[in-house]
This record gives sequence, structure tokens and C-alpha cells, in this order.
Amino acid sequence: MDPRRMSFDTGSIFRKPPPGTLWLMALTAGLSLIALASSGRFGSSSLASALLFSPSAVLDAHRLWTPLTYLFVSLSPLQLIFYVLFGLWMFAAQLERQWGTRRFLYFFFMTGVSAAVITTLLGTFSSSLRGVPALHIGGTGIAFQTILLAWVLMNWHASVFFFFLPVRAPFLLVIALLFPFFSIVQGDWEATVPVLTSMAIGFLMLQRRNPLRKLWLQIKLAWAQAELKRSRARRHLRVVQDQEQRQDDEKEVARKDERKPPPTYLN
Repeated sequence: MDPRRMSFDTGSIFRKPPPGTLWLMALTAGLSLIALASSGRFGSSSLASALLFSPSAVLDAHRLWTPLTYLFVSLSPLQLIFYVLFGLWMFAAQLERQWGTRRFLYFFFMTGVSAAVITTLLGTFSSSLRGVPALHIGGTGIAFQTILLAWVLMNWHASVFFFFLPVRAPFLLVIALLFPFFSIVQGDWEATVPVLTSMAIGFLMLQRRNPLRKLWLQIKLAWAQAELKRSRARRHLRVVQDQEQRQDDEKEVARKDERKPPPTYLN
């Protein structure tokens, strides 16, 4: 059955997640709990701030790893539970089953990391975007909304129970877009730049006529053709001996033939 025309498989919620989703769940839960403990009364906030992303963290504090680590950190226990159970277990797991682990992880990291990199580049031209606090940029929220976008585009005609109410997939996307819309209306547009960028990159990656995908395929084709030419050139290579070595080998073969006993014939 075409996955775009099927209902959401609620039984898949109780199945074991695929390996990629399982690793994401473990990393997110582990790093978030460590960050929560370090930012509370049990420690300082230095570890949490070292993992969270903001343009100033990359440009001023030179924390170049934060565009990757912020995808696994949530300082809100309720948001963490919601993201792990709904974002990863429900939607990400089904995407990985449809795509495979390699494509799913590529999509996950490409959208999240690229959004942070683009936001950092834009922060060099905007002081307000550069100074946005790291707590206003939720990496798990960005990943959740991008995963939800991908799931909706891959299962456009599917339905899912949202708070015990059946909801069609396109309406889930509308609900996801309401959060950045309200943030822009309230004047906090800086925090919406990473999530909208991530969703835009995810949308482009899922298009059949994606220019970035076409360019990547052309690079892979050129690399494969170059490897094919090199392999063909290696096949035509042969070892060429010099004349003296060849004469010595011929003499050695002649001596062995002379040492052979004459053949005996049975009468």
C-alpha cells in the first residue's frame, strides 16, 4: 500500500524503534538529563551553556561544536518527554522505516546542522540575531518540527490521533507552523530563524527536482567515472622485465629441462 494513502499505524508506537532513532533517543535523553542537572541546584550552568547553540556562542565564544550538540539538549523536562515520545518514537521511527537508517540520519543532521550554520552566518550581519540567547533556540524543537514536516510530506493523506482526536497530516503541519508565527507576531523573530531555516532545507531535500540533490548526484557520478577510468587503467598494466632478467630466466628454464630424466616407455 502506498504510504501516502495509509492511516497512521498506531501499533508502531509500541514497536522497538529502528537503530538510528534509538540512538537519537538515548543521546537526547542522556545529554538533556546531564544538562538539566548541571543547570539546576546540583551544579553550574557552564555545561548546559557549552552544549547549547547561539550565533554568539560560535562567533564570540568559539564553541564550534554547538551546531551539532544543541540538537540533543532540552532544558525543559516536559518538552524532552514530548519530543522523545512523539517526535522521535512516533514520527522519526516511521520515517526511518520508510527511508532507511542512512537516509534518515543524513536528513536529521543535514537540516539541523545546516540551520545552525546559516543562522551563524546571518548573525554576522544582524546584531539582534547574533545576541539571541541560547535558551531561545531549542534544538529539540527545531528537530521535532523538521521531522514532522518530513513525515507530513511523506504521508500526506495519513491521519494521526492528536490528543485523542483524528487529525489529517496537513493540519499537523499547520499546527507546527503556528508556533514560529506567534513568535514573529510577538517580536521574537530571531528565535524563528533556525527552525524556519531547518524546515526550508528539509523541504528542499524532499523535492524530486532539488538542485542541491542534482548537484550532489553529478559530483558522485563524476567521482564514479574517474574511479572507473583508474580501475581500467590498472587492468592494462603489466610487469615488464629488462632484457638481462629475461635471458637469465630463459637459461634457468633450459637447465631444468636438461636435468629432466628421459621418458621411459613400457613395452
